[in-house]
Amino acid sequence: MHLRPSLFIVIFAVLDLVTGTDPCPLVQCQCYQSSDDTTKRVIDCRDINSGGDITNIVNVATPTNEVFYELALQRSRITSVGPNVFQGLKFVKLDLTENFITSFDIDAFSGLQNDLRIVRLEASGSVSFPFQAMQNLTGLQEIYLKDFEQQGLDSSTKFEYFPNLQKLSMIRSNIQFISRSAFDGKLTNLRELEFTHNPSVSSFPVPAIRNLRTLTKLTWTFNDMDQTSPQMFSQLTNLVELDLSHNKINSLADNWYTGITSKLEFLNLQANNLSTATIQSMGTPDWPKLHQLNLAVNNLQDFPSGFFSKMPDLAYLGLGSNKLTTLRSTYFTGLANMYSLDFHENFIASVESGALAHMPLLRSVNLENQNVATLNFSAGSISGAEGIEQLYLINTPVIQNEMWGAIRKMTNLTELHLTRTRITSIPDLVFQNHQRLVLLDIEGNTLGSVTQAMFHGLASSLESISLTNTGIQTIGECVFKDFNKLKTIHLGQNSLTCDCKLHWLYDWIQNFQRTLY
Repeated sequence: MHLRPSLFIVIFAVLDLVTGTDPCPLVQCQCYQSSDDTTKRVIDCRDINSGGDITNIVNVATPTNEVFYELALQRSRITSVGPNVFQGLKFVKLDLTENFITSFDIDAFSGLQNDLRIVRLEASGSVSFPFQAMQNLTGLQEIYLKDFEQQGLDSSTKFEYFPNLQKLSMIRSNIQFISRSAFDGKLTNLRELEFTHNPSVSSFPVPAIRNLRTLTKLTWTFNDMDQTSPQMFSQLTNLVELDLSHNKINSLADNWYTGITSKLEFLNLQANNLSTATIQSMGTPDWPKLHQLNLAVNNLQDFPSGFFSKMPDLAYLGLGSNKLTTLRSTYFTGLANMYSLDFHENFIASVESGALAHMPLLRSVNLENQNVATLNFSAGSISGAEGIEQLYLINTPVIQNEMWGAIRKMTNLTELHLTRTRITSIPDLVFQNHQRLVLLDIEGNTLGSVTQAMFHGLASSLESISLTNTGIQTIGECVFKDFNKLKTIHLGQNSLTCDCKLHWLYDWIQNFQRTLY
């Protein structure tokens, strides 16, 4: 059969429509469907060396009417953005981060005002915010600015150019001050403000920020902020997320929280200098919607009785890298919705009987890397919280008889991490009721040998087990007999005796396409 040439043209045209293989308007770049907006394509020019001149990449031979979702130019060694450089292109998002831009022409963004909504710019640390070049981009909804040299923010800073802006990020831009009038009458639709790595603004600029009353998310991190002040957020009554982590806050003033407690769902105070004495004010108000609280990397040693009781919706609590020594039965009353507790890198030697009893929905507990001789984690410790599914005790020496007593009762476990806990044995039948356990990690302990009775009860659920560096020399065929879901066994750093007793292991790998490490 002979097909006419015109038929070939029709076929290829149809294929182009079906597969979306229209040519990319920039010949050095790739075009593909966006994951953020599947109706549009991305022009991906990342990691192409521009030699400093953006026109070596962005050079449109034939203008296109297609509106792309993104023009991605990260890591392209661009040092300047000249006039009308994007002429002939239409896109929603422009990403120029991870470059070292020293100048923006006044007409750098000419022609983009109808479609551009998101701009991400990174400079060399020697140029101020290019707002004059951006003055016609009134439809912008997101602006990200990093590594600029912006002396300060005051009434002359042209935020009024962006009446529709919803998200503003100012990262490491050497900002020295924020005046009271910086946002006065401006950015009335702003929902998210990210201000980080500007340590010269160490005092929170309350008079300026209180004008941003539509904020739902405020990120104020790595700014060397050392204290809070009374009613500092009183005008930000719509806040849902507040991140003050990685500062130097050493005290929380009375009533610092006024105005934000009724709606706040996420509060991050990680990596500050807070102590038991200086967080007392947090326990005073009601936090009816607070869902996540991170107090990790501080100097907390203890909590008053019922400290968290006015946070009834709390589901995640981060207390890692503090100085806690005991988890007391009085700490967590009223937390009926708690799902995950993280206590890694403390000095916890004991989890008191009933300490977790007030949290029936608790599913994950992290007690790894405790700096103690031994941790007493017993059946009493998990009384009332037997539904825990994930337990992390990595690098925490335990009193093994007490720990096994607790694990015997934790029949909902799906993951058990016991790496380097100094256990020397696994009691027979300890897992006989653990039909949900998928992952068991016992690496770095001194077991010497393993038997079928140790893992009895796991045949129908276990998928991965790590016995790396446990001193075992052989594994009998019956140990994992009928473990139909077991896919991976880690046996590294053991002096296994390679004789006929291990022939079953070879067959197990070959016949069932399983993995041995």
